[in-house]
Amino acid sequence: VKDTVQTMVNADETNVGTFLWFSDIHYDPFYGESPAASVRFDDVGKQRKYSSNSYPSSQHSQDGHCADAISFAGVDGCDSPFGLIQDCMSAASDVVRDPDFVLMSGDFCYHKSDHSNFSAETKQKFDDPAVESVGYMLSEIAHLMRKAFPQPTPILPAIGNNDFTADYTIDLEDERNVLLDKASYAFQDLLPSSSSSNTFNHNIVSTFRQGGYYANNVIKPNQKQLGLTILVLNTVVYSTNHAPDQTYILDPYRQLQWLNQQLSTARATKCKIYIMGHIPPTVGSYRHAQFWHDIYLDQYQELIHDYKDIVVAQLFGHLHSDEFRVLSKSSSSSDDSSDLPPLLLAPALSPKFGNNPSFRMVTFDRSDYTILDYETRFIDIQDNASLHQWQSLPSFRETYGVPDLSLPSLKKVAFQISSVGGVLETFLSRLYVNKIDTECDTECRIEWKCTLKSSSVRELDNCVKGFTAKSGRGDGSRGGSLVILIVSMIFALFFTLFTVRCFYKRSKDKDKDNDNDNDPVSTGLSEDDHTTSTEQNIIPEIS
Repeated sequence: VKDTVQTMVNADETNVGTFLWFSDIHYDPFYGESPAASVRFDDVGKQRKYSSNSYPSSQHSQDGHCADAISFAGVDGCDSPFGLIQDCMSAASDVVRDPDFVLMSGDFCYHKSDHSNFSAETKQKFDDPAVESVGYMLSEIAHLMRKAFPQPTPILPAIGNNDFTADYTIDLEDERNVLLDKASYAFQDLLPSSSSSNTFNHNIVSTFRQGGYYANNVIKPNQKQLGLTILVLNTVVYSTNHAPDQTYILDPYRQLQWLNQQLSTARATKCKIYIMGHIPPTVGSYRHAQFWHDIYLDQYQELIHDYKDIVVAQLFGHLHSDEFRVLSKSSSSSDDSSDLPPLLLAPALSPKFGNNPSFRMVTFDRSDYTILDYETRFIDIQDNASLHQWQSLPSFRETYGVPDLSLPSLKKVAFQISSVGGVLETFLSRLYVNKIDTECDTECRIEWKCTLKSSSVRELDNCVKGFTAKSGRGDGSRGGSLVILIVSMIFALFFTLFTVRCFYKRSKDKDKDNDNDNDPVSTGLSEDDHTTSTEQNIIPEIS
């Protein structure tokens, strides 16, 4: 296990900053809580702010597999136990003792299959058991974070789809969203006070309560240095899974209007921008689904493109995997003028979907806030590792041989992934954080080439069609290989039936001819004449 982050961070302390990045924590307060397993977790349980018994009985997890789990570091298929989260924060604070800031890109709560008794149309109440449970989980994580990184370190949480009850559910026409109220209360030690004199920070609590978004000027500008403002978005309202369907609202919570104002202010005050949220404005790499509705995606991309001189990076989670995107405006041509700022996707702490639990340490250039590098720390639960056994992957720069994570560098890596032997395999080995699963056929490779540069399903399909058409592989659609397989099977079935029919008829004719052979008088043919006659009967059948 190497500690390259310390070398990376301390390379030039005056010009290099560092931040920590956690995503998709998915705290499961009921992990290991079955009678058989709970004894093992007694000491850990005493350190919680809320024990599992504090949660309303109606909200207790029904997942017996995870309730019976006994690994402190978590197991494949389950969300994060308290001990894993606590150990993660401790390991991160040991490696980077004084970060410039800490990012948490959403989904603090575990994946709940049915944790709410109300539908998307039902008004939520502050004391509803499901709402109360979310408040407990958010408070627990916030408490651990602030304990690991005391004031004045800025800690910036974004809200995720699993932080609502039910999943993805937020009524945009509800005058008072109790989940946002509950979250703002839980995050009170993380969000700067509304009484702050800082012009960037004084509206944080009010905008978060209003719509789940805010701006934090984490590094103030001065005569020698540009400032850095982080704009934290509520991306659940743009999701194609958002419920209820309210796409008739052109600007949910007036967040896009606010974003435009913040970008304008940042340009005027000489600040650079990181945009951070949970659900990314792109397509997924698993089901290749589009995450944002077109109506919001187009507006967002127009804004980001207009201010790409100050927007340095877009930072998101949600996919649970280590990825990036090099995107262009959906409505524009493919030349460089339509390029958007680089988009980075962080892997998850939760091992729910087979990844190793992880967090990131990121370095940036203080002069212009270009992201220089990142290193991923993880626990290898695939190898039955326990707590305190954090390892590190080689950094991004070391892996791909680029100077930084600027757009030109990411475009170079994307090109290498699509054209240089072995680079895609390296990328795939890092996807779920050192989980070796690098099998990728020709269709898979084409999909990755296109996924890395697509923000919509339309773009993805057009890209795949273009690549497959060049290679002469059918009509180029992502379902092309399936169509070819089905057509081939149908052809094979018809050919088999036709062959059987021909064989059956030939056998029948042969039996008839054999009967005639027993009557030489009736045939009047020699043996050679009979064979010839039979072949003449068969040839027309086959043709």
